[in-house]
Formats: sequence, structure tokens, C-alpha cells
Amino acid sequence: MLTLSLVGTLGSCVEKKENNLTAEAQSLFEKSREITLRYTDSLCQAKDSATLLRLISGYEDRMTKLNFEYPAETDLVIDEGQNDTLIKLSLRYISVRDSMLYRIAHPEMFRDTLAADSVAVNDSILSSHTSDSQSRE
Repeated sequence: MLTLSLVGTLGSCVEKKENNLTAEAQSLFEKSREITLRYTDSLCQAKDSATLLRLISGYEDRMTKLNFEYPAETDLVIDEGQNDTLIKLSLRYISVRDSMLYRIAHPEMFRDTLAADSVAVNDSILSSHTSDSQSRE
């Protein structure tokens, strides 16, 4: 009888720990989702490389600190749907980050608004002026 009650008590402790870990996993998911969304939006607004670098470093630091706020293996308890959501958000963050890094590393050159090459036009004008000045002499 004593053994049976002991097993029942141990089983209820394991169940409470599992429920607590599930609640923590839900909290970890929500905070991870919020941080990733905010940093992705901020990356889209970055105007220069210093801002971009600060945001990238801030995201990595914040996510590292967040994961250390929870017990080990809490992320393993996040359900499959939530895990898929975090993967999609993380891939979106990476895509935006890489796009912004590329944009800053390869600035777009503004196209000339003239229909023809301005140097060729200037050369032809110059040659006509030169021939006019020579004919006047």
C-alpha cells in the first residue's frame, strides 16, 4: 500500500513539472515571436550600416538572453505548429537581414535621366564650336 501511494505521489510531481514546462514553453514561444517580429520590422527601416549592425547584434543578444531565462530543454516542449511559426519568422528575419546587408553593400546607382549619352552630345557641340571658331579666323 505504501508503495502504491508513493508511485501516485511521484506521478503527480512529474505531471506538475510537465505542466509548468508547457506553460514556460508557451511563454518562450510568445516572447521569441514578438522579438523576431519587432527586429524584422526594425531592419526594414534601417537607413545605414551602423543601424543595421546594431539591430543584428541586438537581436542575437536578446534571443540568447531569452533562451537562458528558461530551464534547459524548454524549447523542446514547444508544439509543432508553434515551432513551424518560429521557423517561418526566423527565415523571414534572415531574408530581410540579408537583403538589407546586400542593399547597403551594393548601393543602387541612379540612372541618367537623359535619353542620349551626355558626353557624346557635349563632344559634338564642342566639335561644332571648334569648327565655327576656326572658320571665323
